Amino acid sequence: MDVTQAADFLLDHRRRQDIMVDLPPSARPMDLHTAYAVQDAVVAGLITGSNDATIGYKVACTNGIAQAALQIDRPVFGRLLASSTFDSPASLVASRFTKRVIEAEFGIRMAASVPIGSGPHTAQTIAAYVGHVLPSVEVVDHRFVDWSVGALS
Repeated sequence: MDVTQAADFLLDHRRRQDIMVDLPPSARPMDLHTAYAVQDAVVAGLITGSNDATIGYKVACTNGIAQAALQIDRPVFGRLLASSTFDSPASLVASRFTKRVIEAEFGIRMAASVPIGSGPHTAQTIAAYVGHVLPSVEVVDHRFVDWSVGALS
């Protein structure tokens, strides 16, 4: 699987706003390392030539139920972009989404950067880096027929 071709396929799929059953084999990562490489390329494609930027990160699949449903054995992360993150109150245009899934979340505004390589952390050791915990809403723009595709897709 070619990372650049997979990212180009996903960027085109995003522009078309269509829904698919699964990724074609040529765009389907077989491991988490490759999936993150594709994610990096997609994010680069989204922000290149725009005023967009990464403003934070999200963590998904933080519990066993979500991990089982999405066929993954650990939490995964994604980037938050300025173009898709809004202060409250916000009104979103429904036509921007293919299938909307609403999730209640916790947002965390960090007080300081966590030094690379300083983990793993416990609640007690990470607390000094946390500034504020904020109620948040995620609007998932799900582009598959169902969730059976798994987290790698």
